[in-house]
Amino acid sequence: MERVVHNRASFNVPLTLKEISGQTILDVDLAEIDLAGWCLALCLLKENLVETIFLTGSKRLGITQSNRKELPGRATLNLTSNPLALSISATELDYWLAFFLKYYRDGEADVDHLDIEAEILPQRRETAYVTLHVKDARPRVSSEEAKEILGGT
Repeated sequence: MERVVHNRASFNVPLTLKEISGQTILDVDLAEIDLAGWCLALCLLKENLVETIFLTGSKRLGITQSNRKELPGRATLNLTSNPLALSISATELDYWLAFFLKYYRDGEADVDHLDIEAEILPQRRETAYVTLHVKDARPRVSSEEAKEILGGT
């Protein structure tokens, strides 16, 4: 972790906000992040020991845990705030923790990215995708290999 200051953690990572075929996508490149520090920051966020994790690149993103019991989905993304604001539900944070802690333990992730669907604020009529990319992931398997692994026909 680059630093923890009072109630926030901060990391420098490449961020790209783009629109493809009318779909808003926020790409977050975590390939060079201090994985142990990132896992610690997620744990601190879950336990409400930090309020915000900031990711800073060409854009700035603040990640918070929603204090509401249920979000309309599992995440909201405010594109009009400065910094951009991603609020994730406790359920979404649990998914992130399981993924990144396992990645830390194994030295490689099951997949090379996580996709998070987030309602865009303030209008809540559209969704954006936030994609968290990681560096070390297991090789992809073919559909035939996946069927074999899953015991399918």
